[in-house]
Amino acid sequence: MMKLQGSDIASKGAAPRAVIVVQCSPTAVSHAIGIVGIIYEMSKYGGARVATIAGILSSGQKKGQWWIPSDQYIVKYGIKEEPNIPTELKVIRDAIIDGTYNQVNKAPTCTIQEAHKVITNATSPCKPSRCICSKGLCKVGKCGCIKKGSKCGSGCSCNGNCEAMSITVNDQCDKMV
Repeated sequence: MMKLQGSDIASKGAAPRAVIVVQCSPTAVSHAIGIVGIIYEMSKYGGARVATIAGILSSGQKKGQWWIPSDQYIVKYGIKEEPNIPTELKVIRDAIIDGTYNQVNKAPTCTIQEAHKVITNATSPCKPSRCICSKGLCKVGKCGCIKKGSKCGSGCSCNGNCEAMSITVNDQCDKMV
């Protein structure tokens, strides 16, 4: 059955260099949208390792190899088609075609949540940050929201009153990325 699944997705154009859309689970991210990526490696059973703008999609905190099952992605452009994709993805696709992508395993890796955050430029409320700072006196080293790079909200002890400080720290974090 697994071999049939692999040949079925291959007949739809799935192969290294193909442009796909990874479907995000609504339990992983809120307001999930598809993540556009390029198949970097393909297994004979239809699983794919996918390179995105944010990095190679991986699993969990350890960011180990993750083969995305064929029922969790859709092929948008086959390997012989000219895709309409952003410049950043085109550079990745060209590197995969040339065989120069991730030669020394130095390509960045990211989870679905991190890739979704980069693409939508928004933090998913599925994993909210909260702080226990009092009276709006959030400090860079103590505030959980500032550490995670998100704004304080109504779930925080400061009730979001330190939002100006969080924005300042977020702007600094964005400049580092």
